[in-house]
Amino acid sequence: MTRYEQMKKAGVMPISFWLYGGAWDEGALSIWKDIGASVVMTPHSYNPSAPKEGALKMLDDIEWAGLKAIFCDTRATFDLDAVKRKGAPMRKRVREAVADFGHHPGLLGFHAGDEPTTGLTEASVQTLKIHREVAPDLSTFLNFGPYSRGVEGWIGEPDYSHFLDRVCRDGKPDYLIHDVYWQMAPGEASINGYFGSLKMYSDAARRHNIDWMVSPLCCGHFTYRCPSEDDFRWQVGTALAHGAKGFCWFLLGIGMGYQNYRLSPIDEHGQRTDTFHSISRINRTTQALYGPLVMNLTLRNVWHQGKGYGGFEPFHDSRLLKWAKSDTPLILSEFVDPKGREYFSVCNNSQTDSCMATLAFRGRPTIYKASGGGEGLAKSQTKGDITGTFSWLAPGQIDFFRIDYAGKRPKVPHISKGVGPGEQVLIGEVK
Repeated sequence: MTRYEQMKKAGVMPISFWLYGGAWDEGALSIWKDIGASVVMTPHSYNPSAPKEGALKMLDDIEWAGLKAIFCDTRATFDLDAVKRKGAPMRKRVREAVADFGHHPGLLGFHAGDEPTTGLTEASVQTLKIHREVAPDLSTFLNFGPYSRGVEGWIGEPDYSHFLDRVCRDGKPDYLIHDVYWQMAPGEASINGYFGSLKMYSDAARRHNIDWMVSPLCCGHFTYRCPSEDDFRWQVGTALAHGAKGFCWFLLGIGMGYQNYRLSPIDEHGQRTDTFHSISRINRTTQALYGPLVMNLTLRNVWHQGKGYGGFEPFHDSRLLKWAKSDTPLILSEFVDPKGREYFSVCNNSQTDSCMATLAFRGRPTIYKASGGGEGLAKSQTKGDITGTFSWLAPGQIDFFRIDYAGKRPKVPHISKGVGPGEQVLIGEVK
């Protein structure tokens, strides 16, 4: 069992932050604990000429706090040697890093690189493969860039989906992870690009039966606005609705006067900002409400209703849901757990407005509210051939329900693609 699989079994969602520079001390540990992280990205970077004792003490601290570490060691990151010399130099360096630190229980895996571009994509695949061969129990962190149409030219690959197939097939990572920040840029096209990137990675992960995570934005820079607490919730909820299993936020903090970066959780003076407190609340709520559940769910279907983005289908036909209604766009998703039990989620896909989403399930199932670190009967009402429930949802908020037919599943008639909500007889009746 890999370190990531151990986290899944324990129902702990990986939540981390990108970290550039910095030092490790007692104050650093308290920051990671207080911000609601479950995984620490260690300060960049350990070099083999440095003494090991300080790095091992850092891992001791992280493990004592109940966290795991993405360990930054320059020997473990991808480079052209992994291809040009058939991987021998890379394999030697990874073996050395694993010998020094791989045994430590506080380690999730090594940081193996970020956003491979033209000339480095095959090196990234081979680096993942070497990590898997040398340390099969560790869970390597190698981040890929966002997908958009035309990005193939940036990475030097003719087909992005085929590239991700090669990553999954040959590199055999525990999970895919990619960054995407367009959702915090102005305009509908930016939102569409965000969902297009989620779809590319979600689809690849589903094809290869592996998990995926996302690196969303918590720091204003370039044309990206400073996200609000509603924006943090929206980024989490929309990713979970598409099957994401974890988050690595960009960025914990940045130094004085760096371009137009601003309002990261830790500011240029080393102080905690309002962003820190908002994202801490979102992280801790996410872990408590969803961690134990979503780490054991497999996405089966996902639809967009009201507004469709990124190439996802409009809601048209579900073996569970007959129709849904809301004043805001929704993301509607079906999941299954290892026991074959069926779940349905509804996410408010508005960045600004709350809503009451009404869901009408086929037949007469028992509906359980599954968000909240446990399970309880949802308020519901049966009328004719549907059973309805509702959710009040803040911007980006997601609710999960377990749908139990007790062996009496209704017949599902064919419904034409793209048909919207049908008879809306339960609106205002489920209180």
